Amino acid sequence: MHQALAAQNRPRLTLRIGVTGHRPNRLDATAQTRVDEAAREVLDSLSEATSEVQKADADVLAQEAPELRLVTALAEGADTILACAACDAGMRLDVILPFRRGDYVATQGMQDAARATFEGFLKVAHSVLELDRAPSEAEAEGYLTSGRRMLEYSDLLVAVWDGEAAAGIGGTTQIVSEAVEAGIPVIWIHPDGATCLITETTQISSSACGAPVRAFDTPFTELLTEVVRDRLAPPDPGSNARARLERFMDTPTPVCSRWFIYDFLRYVVIGRKFRLLVEYAPDQETEAGWARFRDRAELVGGTNFAQKLADGLEARWRQADALALHFSHAYRSTYVANFGLAALAVVIGLVSVFWWNNANSVPIKAGFVLAEVALIGLILLLTRHGGKDRCDWHARWLESRAVAELLRPARLTALIGSTVSPFRESGRDDASDAWVEWYVRATLREIGPPSGLLDAKLLRTAIGSAVEDEIEGQIVYNSGAVQSSHRLDHWLHVWGERLFLATFLFGIGYVLVALLASSGVIYLTDGWKQAIKAVTTLVGGGFPAVGAALFGIRATGDFMVAGEQAKRTLAELESLKDKLNEQKTDPSRRQVSLLLTNLTRTLSSDTRDWAKIYRLRELTLPG
Repeated sequence: MHQALAAQNRPRLTLRIGVTGHRPNRLDATAQTRVDEAAREVLDSLSEATSEVQKADADVLAQEAPELRLVTALAEGADTILACAACDAGMRLDVILPFRRGDYVATQGMQDAARATFEGFLKVAHSVLELDRAPSEAEAEGYLTSGRRMLEYSDLLVAVWDGEAAAGIGGTTQIVSEAVEAGIPVIWIHPDGATCLITETTQISSSACGAPVRAFDTPFTELLTEVVRDRLAPPDPGSNARARLERFMDTPTPVCSRWFIYDFLRYVVIGRKFRLLVEYAPDQETEAGWARFRDRAELVGGTNFAQKLADGLEARWRQADALALHFSHAYRSTYVANFGLAALAVVIGLVSVFWWNNANSVPIKAGFVLAEVALIGLILLLTRHGGKDRCDWHARWLESRAVAELLRPARLTALIGSTVSPFRESGRDDASDAWVEWYVRATLREIGPPSGLLDAKLLRTAIGSAVEDEIEGQIVYNSGAVQSSHRLDHWLHVWGERLFLATFLFGIGYVLVALLASSGVIYLTDGWKQAIKAVTTLVGGGFPAVGAALFGIRATGDFMVAGEQAKRTLAELESLKDKLNEQKTDPSRRQVSLLLTNLTRTLSSDTRDWAKIYRLRELTLPG
């Protein structure tokens, strides 16, 4: 069972190749032949490079052969040349049309032969996403929108381009420029068949690109291999990031544990439901949200699209979420236990004062010392076992939570044929965390765009999913986090102060009693004197120890800062909810896309800021 889950959590290596280029009016028959030859060589080189990555990193990738996809609008000319070459090479087609397919055929002015070719490609395409053109939208804007969608689903861009300046918006030159600005390498195929790799905006000219070469020349092939590895490969073998990635993938998904001490603290302070067995399964509302989302995904993009989301993104979210819960309970319960045990050790050491005058004081004291040593030994054992040199609960909690919180909101933009890249940091200034971004990107690559018409109905479905399946649950969570964090912080602060104040008052009381006794105002028997000394010693040492433990828990948990962060996120979520609901009447594709992107960014920012709060709170001995 564990092997099956581990295999499911390994992403399939996927290379997405976007295409843009000229139509037949700028590609004569000779040019089309040369472009076809160059394109096939380029695709062969990319296929070989992807296979090399698969062989080198097979231990962290799915066993299936790498999947190469061509993301195209199937326009006559460059797109169909690349589509034909891709199909011959066994690659998958993901089609993103700027308009409804009937309108697109008309705007392209396709003749019978071209239309037959177009429809033939649509039949074999894995997905076909049609953008519904708004009445006020210019034709060029539709091409620009589809071009940008194509770039969102591309790791590399193949551009069949003559190098001329842009003739208008949405053309090849603009798409090439935007690709380079977005950090997407561009393989430039000139109509004469020469090829060149563009990675900087200064190269977007014939002279700046250097001497053109044929795609099958060895130096160019090696260059493509380097680019593919840079875009797709996981962290290098032997690196700390690679070790953490393998550790994450190989960890079985936990179901429950006995790390209940942190939950017990919250039960004492805020009355949270408490059980000795901590279960990690998502609650009823979360499960209902995922069920609704699966139904909506099938409605939007078809069965294959919904299944891809369920088998990839959702399954990996479940593993990451369960691991994050497990390691957070282990880490938090341990630091709470450590401070509590440290205070208890002090108290036990002080309790022995009640037997100082006992005939058996030495063996009794030895018993208390033994108990104190046992508690300190338990603290050392827990800290060493859960520390970064062993189980590393702290880092694994933050990493798993980052994966879960980057994957879950990404499902929303997927519904509208869009994708948002994760932040390049997970909240820690540590190269060891590079695997988090790679893992999330690799998972999102597998999904691809949905099949269907991106019209007002689909946009309303996406809005409903965002509000009901994501925002409302996050609002409930963050509202609870604000209240519980503030109550925990306040309770720990108040009781810590009370214990120190009680120590102060006991000390004053002891001094007053001593003065009254020495002046003869009151008379104390020897028994009372010993009892008062013992109690004062216990209170004078024990209360500050317990108070310090409470302040230590408060400082490590940083509940006030976490609560303020939750409050900021809550305000942003409520604002986004209102704006999305306003779009239900007459949804704008551009506005809905922007709002869903902002929602994803908000949740990603929250994860990043939250991780920054806790990244320095490693599991250490209480001090």
